[in-house]
Amino acid sequence: MDEAESLREFIRELLLRFDRKTDAWERAQERRHREYMANFASLQADMDILRDESRAHTQALLRVIDRLDNGGGATA
Repeated sequence: MDEAESLREFIRELLLRFDRKTDAWERAQERRHREYMANFASLQADMDILRDESRAHTQALLRVIDRLDNGGGATA
């Protein structure tokens, strides 16, 4: 094996290692992205529930205020 052949073999091995590492990195990134998106979806669902509860509480408070004011409207 001459020096040029040896160098080609060395470069080929380096490229194979690089390919394996980048493939592993891409798989890890995809897994993290799926985990992030699942977590985001869960947080979004929680936010939707909290928003709906907040609106219900606001409506309930407004009904109580209306009853305290004998059903009258806002003052001019």
